[in-house]
Amino acid sequence: MSSLSLHVEGDTVALNGEMTFSTVTAALNQSNNLFGREGELQVDLKGVARVDSAGVSLLLEWFRRMEQQRRKISFLNVPHALQRLARIGGVATLLSIDAER
Repeated sequence: MSSLSLHVEGDTVALNGEMTFSTVTAALNQSNNLFGREGELQVDLKGVARVDSAGVSLLLEWFRRMEQQRRKISFLNVPHALQRLARIGGVATLLSIDAER
């Protein structure tokens, strides 16, 4: 079974593993404590090995929660596969992900 881990250090969350249908629900539940804080949140995706459309949905949900709190979220080291999925889904601009063409 695949997994996705979240490591929080200050205002940065590093993700490691697979952002897929089988992992994002657990990651969403683990991330609930991130949204009671103040300030900007950075999500480092350098450790993401595999992604599907559920990974994009997870980022959208985090974006939505941060927007409700009037906080900024940024995504760092976005894998090319995630950039493509965000572009295909029409949300790359919303998430401020510079997708390749």
